[in-house]
Amino acid sequence: QVEAFKRPSSSAPWASLGPGTVMWLQDDGPTGPIHRLLVMERGASTDAPALELASVALPSPSVAFSFAEDDGLLSFGVEGGAEVALVFVADDGAVHVWQDVQAVQEREHCHQQR
Repeated sequence: QVEAFKRPSSSAPWASLGPGTVMWLQDDGPTGPIHRLLVMERGASTDAPALELASVALPSPSVAFSFAEDDGLLSFGVEGGAEVALVFVADDGAVHVWQDVQAVQEREHCHQQR
């Protein structure tokens, strides 16, 4: 579980997107698997479709991540120069997602060096 925030640029204030749940989706891309980190809205009703609060497709050499383990904070840039920040309720959830991001990005780095 996370609280998601977004800002249009590094000089703009953060705006809350609301509480969400982090998920991973995998799809086949033209050069290999594409992993999508999604933050889906936590709805009050399980019958209502969940809305996407934020997402990023990986691996991507153009996406820079920042992780502050002590604060349970993971942030990354998205298209157009906007930034997304995820504040995790549980520290172990933040660490787990950070490790997943690193693993996906490292696979791309190894693939490019071949």
